[in-house]
Amino acid sequence: MINRQTITDFGNKIIGYIDVDTNTGDKTVIAFGGKILGYYKAVDDTTVAFGGRIIGHGDMCASFLFQNK
Repeated sequence: MINRQTITDFGNKIIGYIDVDTNTGDKTVIAFGGKILGYYKAVDDTTVAFGGRIIGHGDMCASFLFQNK
């Protein structure tokens, strides 16, 4: 099952979404316009940009949204 979290800034403007797969713990980061920015793979405990570049170890999904802003 996929749960969608809406991420807003301090003015309550929507800046993006994080889709969480409750079965695996994997996450997909999506900008407000619908562009996929990156992924978190729970099995590897890595955050990966859309192009495949490893950003770091651990869950850093929210950083994609604030870099994109």
